[in-house]
Amino acid sequence: MFKELEILANLNLNELMRLSVSHNSKELINIVKSQLRDGKNTKGANIHPRYMGEYAAFKKQLSSYKANMGTPDLFLTGSYQNKIDINVNNDSVDYFSSDKKADDLEGRYNSAPLLGIMPENKSKVHFLNDSTLIKKICEKL
Repeated sequence: MFKELEILANLNLNELMRLSVSHNSKELINIVKSQLRDGKNTKGANIHPRYMGEYAAFKKQLSSYKANMGTPDLFLTGSYQNKIDINVNNDSVDYFSSDKKADDLEGRYNSAPLLGIMPENKSKVHFLNDSTLIKKICEKL
């Protein structure tokens, strides 16, 4: 029992949490992609400005369009969303897209950051990361 307590006392929890988030990166990115497909930014609000006119009608007819009519989903070819990745730092997780259109899209639809976890999904992310963290701690014991 004392050996386990000593191991626990010497664990680098920040490093284990960073590893947990890295381990879950695909799931975290899928959550962000799902938010975008629903037309939601990191605050959970609809992405603005809205699609207008003929382009809004064109998007509505696409089977891939899941957002409310006129709400941007930033998905046509899939390149922007397929190039989303994360950087896991000691105290933060940064989401980014390496797509060549990223700067343009993020500048045009900047009512709130586009890439990150909206409030409604934070509990899902915490559960995912906490579960992985517990497994990693148990592996050390």
